[in-house]
Amino acid sequence: KVKGAAETIAAHPQIVIPNGEELKGNWQSVFEKNQPLYIEVGMGKGQFVIGMAQKNPHLNFIGIEKFDSVMVRALEKVIEAGELPNLKLLKIHFPYMVLLYLIVQS
Repeated sequence: KVKGAAETIAAHPQIVIPNGEELKGNWQSVFEKNQPLYIEVGMGKGQFVIGMAQKNPHLNFIGIEKFDSVMVRALEKVIEAGELPNLKLLKIHFPYMVLLYLIVQS
């Protein structure tokens, strides 16, 4: 566990999507531009998805993680990387299959 992780995550709704369950069919609404969307399930500390977002500004990315302790490390790396309007993070508490249903239906 990382002390204060949940609070840090909650303090950055512009990066970490706070209401993922409500966005079924409307994922593009969290991005500045309507572009093709790619997801990384189980992003860990975010190095891969951050690198992809930096190299591909014409694509949107959502990095998905379920653990606060890991998500907060990814969030720190996103903040350190600077402005990435094509990258959002999503913390989930439900099975990945449900998430895939939500994404596929969009």
